[in-house]
Amino acid sequence: MAKLKPSLLKFKGTLIGITIVDSLTYGTHPRAARGTYTPISINDELVASGERLKACNKPAKLIFDAIRDEHKDAWLWPDLLSVFRKQLKEDGAFNFRDLLKHECHRTHKLDKLLHRQFTVDTLAHDNTLDVTINLLQHPKWDKKLYLKGYQLSVTAVYPDLAQDISSKAVAHTPIILFTDKLEPFHFELPMPAPDVPWILFMRVTASSDRKVYDFPQHKGMAVVKVSEGSAPATKEEVA
Repeated sequence: MAKLKPSLLKFKGTLIGITIVDSLTYGTHPRAARGTYTPISINDELVASGERLKACNKPAKLIFDAIRDEHKDAWLWPDLLSVFRKQLKEDGAFNFRDLLKHECHRTHKLDKLLHRQFTVDTLAHDNTLDVTINLLQHPKWDKKLYLKGYQLSVTAVYPDLAQDISSKAVAHTPIILFTDKLEPFHFELPMPAPDVPWILFMRVTASSDRKVYDFPQHKGMAVVKVSEGSAPATKEEVA
């Protein structure tokens, strides 16, 4: 008669507060959930850091959601959080002025293409933001000789921290060839109200003579101006 060999039922996961773990030192063994025998203690600094992170999510998300489809990398979100966490820790309030010159991509930057060779003039009146951009040179992409020109775009983001909403307005030029003479570019962007704070982004996107290329290596985008009248908002006002 054949003999039956006993089998071992292997289990992984958590059951009734006991977790089966596989350790290089102790092998497979059960472990009680953290805090079963010794209460978990969290120091005050860790609690404060968590509260700051939660508060900073709000202004960062309003901006991130508005521009995430235009130009970004994996660092845009943590970089925005870093700006607002520093403000909250040092000043106890948020403002958008520290976002000036903030790049949307750490590698494919606007500054690498234009080297700050431009001026931006703005005028907010009624419900319109007038923007005039003067390029002192055409943007330059290294080792991309197939490019013939570019498109210039502006995006105004209007964050409302009190209502936890944001809106934006976007405008583009036609394709500009590298052989074209440089002239001022004028844009009229609608505003939700005359006195709302705003953040102005400028983007250049490389093109052929007819087609704009929608790839990160063909773009550069950064904050080029922030409204001067935007008052700081405290953590309590944002919450």
